[in-house]
Amino acid sequence: DLRSHGESSGKQEEFLLSGAINDICSGIDFLLSIGVRRILLIAASFSGGLSIRAAELRNESVSHLILFNPRLTYTPWIKDPAFWVNGHLSKEAQESMEERGYIERNSFKLGCAMVNELLSFDPIKGLSSLDKPILYIHGTEDSVIPIESTRENYKQNNKSESIEIPGAQHGFTDPETDDPHSDKSREIRLTVLDKAIKWVDERFLKDQ
Repeated sequence: DLRSHGESSGKQEEFLLSGAINDICSGIDFLLSIGVRRILLIAASFSGGLSIRAAELRNESVSHLILFNPRLTYTPWIKDPAFWVNGHLSKEAQESMEERGYIERNSFKLGCAMVNELLSFDPIKGLSSLDKPILYIHGTEDSVIPIESTRENYKQNNKSESIEIPGAQHGFTDPETDDPHSDKSREIRLTVLDKAIKWVDERFLKDQ
């Protein structure tokens, strides 16, 4: 998990994109310290853009990326009609920020610094400078991060490939049930896994 998520330490309202990027870079540095010299970075959802930035910062060490339904634009995450009005935080959101030091989005606490980062962070700008193979795998029925984001941006890097998974919701589940344990969801996830493994074999392992 990212810091401030799941069982990882840290308060939600103190979470920063820059901190998460540093965590990814620290993981890469650890692998380098134990002798790994070539790294395939795999990320999903919110971590997609963060991993693109980490790959920029560790350009010589990260040779390939796989991005599952990645978030490439972060402004929609903050420009939620629930607390974003006419180009700025609503009055209620501003009061919450002043009184509690955060606002809540889908039960996650966003501090002021995080709000500013979400408005300015743009990993798409770094894609064209990443001279390395990138595989995108995205579900066509993704309602959390619509597939149009990948369709519009994956060609920013001329070594990128995009695989669309028909009928898959965010997290590669059956959109009718969104149950990760259903037979349909298992079938979708096996398809995703097979395609990712094939790409690793053909691109990452054979490129050594």
